[in-house]
Amino acid sequence: MMIRLLKHTRRPDISFSRNGKIRISASIVRALSIRPGDILNIAVEKGEYLLFATPAPDFGRHRAQCYPTKKGSRNFCANSTDLCTALLDNLGITSPKATFLTGEPLIIENTKYVPIITRRPL
Repeated sequence: MMIRLLKHTRRPDISFSRNGKIRISASIVRALSIRPGDILNIAVEKGEYLLFATPAPDFGRHRAQCYPTKKGSRNFCANSTDLCTALLDNLGITSPKATFLTGEPLIIENTKYVPIITRRPL
């Protein structure tokens, strides 16, 4: 019997941890044109989870604000315990962390969204 050593060859696009840490790949950063300080959020439309980013106001700190993982990196992070817990609880995931792939970007009412593929978390 033959087995595969690598179960998944594609790296995850986004991960959510119950401690609030959100890790965002460079492909999502490019697709949503995320800049440091933008606010990450998730919309639910017809049972589908859609990731989007909005520019932060010029004042104050905000939850789920994006920042580069290190200087010059195109990978970003954000922190929001509320967002992570809500997503993982809605999906029935009990583990402390879940990683997901994303679909092709789409535009709804002048806002760009990226669908999160939630059926099979990595």
